[in-house]
Amino acid sequence: MTQLVYWGQLNEIGITICNSLSADYDVTAVTTEENHYDLRCDYYNKKDISTRDIIREINPSWVVYLSMGQESNHELNELLALAADRGQTEFVIIRQADFFRKVSQVKCIEEILCDEYSSAQFHPFVIHCSSLYGKNEMPDYLDEIYRSILKDGRLYLSYPEETYCDVMHVEDLCSLLGLILKSGSSIISGRSIQVQSGYPFRHQVLIDFIKNRYAQIYVRVSSDPVEEVDFPLFGSADWSPEHNFTRDLDQVFTRIEEESQEEHRMILDQKKKQIPGVLEYLFMFFCEELYTRYIPTASELQYVDARTLFVVCASLFFGKKVGFLSALICSITNVTGCLAKGVHWYEIFYNIDNWIPVAMYFILAALFGMYQDYLKQKLESRTRSQDDTVKN
Repeated sequence: MTQLVYWGQLNEIGITICNSLSADYDVTAVTTEENHYDLRCDYYNKKDISTRDIIREINPSWVVYLSMGQESNHELNELLALAADRGQTEFVIIRQADFFRKVSQVKCIEEILCDEYSSAQFHPFVIHCSSLYGKNEMPDYLDEIYRSILKDGRLYLSYPEETYCDVMHVEDLCSLLGLILKSGSSIISGRSIQVQSGYPFRHQVLIDFIKNRYAQIYVRVSSDPVEEVDFPLFGSADWSPEHNFTRDLDQVFTRIEEESQEEHRMILDQKKKQIPGVLEYLFMFFCEELYTRYIPTASELQYVDARTLFVVCASLFFGKKVGFLSALICSITNVTGCLAKGVHWYEIFYNIDNWIPVAMYFILAALFGMYQDYLKQKLESRTRSQDDTVKN
């Protein structure tokens, strides 16, 4: 089978692209993310291997790159340079537009890079597609709207009602991508194509839907003039979009509500799990203060520094952050204890011997806290590896 590399995020958009193409191509995904549970192809973690080694090892005929904007420009530049040197790799870049059909007359950085590296043997190009959505992946704009509704029951929309919007289902993009890969870049004229869902709609449609679904909220819409946009779209007798976003609005908002409720439940569960730890920490602090303040000075136990023991235990049980907090608390209680005995603050501050315990608290918190965080990270990594093995 033809070797193909997908390079980009492995959210639902990326996973759907990989799984769709894996039926006809030997797909390898390259990412830095850990969510591979629904992925039906091999993958590389960019943290473990260099870009050059990945391209050399896979030797792909196609590279499909999902652009993440300016943050990925350096990576894209390196990939294009490697592909241009090979001269045998087809390269397609997918670039999403935002929720509204705003088209810049200035070339994007992806097109500029394609022009720089193109040659007689190498023809990279850019697919400008509408904002993408899927079954479990929603446009950021709608997520922002729902969070605003939850926050204060008021919604301020900065785009006028007559503004055009366009959202494309990832499955429609995959069918087009499959057609382009089979036909080759010869069906693309120029360095880029514009692809839309085929079902653009006015912002008013979304506003009316929100008002009907959330009748209790107040909605205010911008009255700025509408900028009409019109640009040539990609057309082919073998491809036409099937999904209409406006028909899926109810399903989309239902999914957003479910995700929000699930996120809320996870936060509550996490807080509940933290309660025993907080109680343990308070109990340790209470024992430390009880020991420090009420153990008789004549006892042999006076030589045991309870505050140091408290910092070490807190760091080992809860990690570096809690360890530093404990070191700070012990430093404060150490100073307040001296003040309670009638020692003046300037005697505490200017006596270097008084700074030695404080320094030791923070040094011990750093050492034992880093060790605990290392063990925790190692355990989580082993657990993720086992989960991936089970899923595969």
